[in-house]
Amino acid sequence: MNKKELIAQVSENTGFPQASVESTFEEIINVISQQISNGENVMITGLGTFSSKIVKARTKTNNITKETIDVSEKLDPRFKFSATYKNNLNKNFSK
Repeated sequence: MNKKELIAQVSENTGFPQASVESTFEEIINVISQQISNGENVMITGLGTFSSKIVKARTKTNNITKETIDVSEKLDPRFKFSATYKNNLNKNFSK
């Protein structure tokens, strides 16, 4: 399922217009992005936690040319599923 299909499914399930669902979805993503870029965690109960980790500056080597490259410090986005979500997923899983 891609973003467009997800929005269509939510629209169908809730009865809200797709345009409304899409703008709400976009705003949720924007708020989460702003919060984790400010070093804050976003916890969604029953789903998981969005966070970021600072990756320190380092020097890497190009394996082909052996040239060294300086990589600057950056934020690395993270997501960890909640235990509740994992338990529900595995409870409904059967092979």
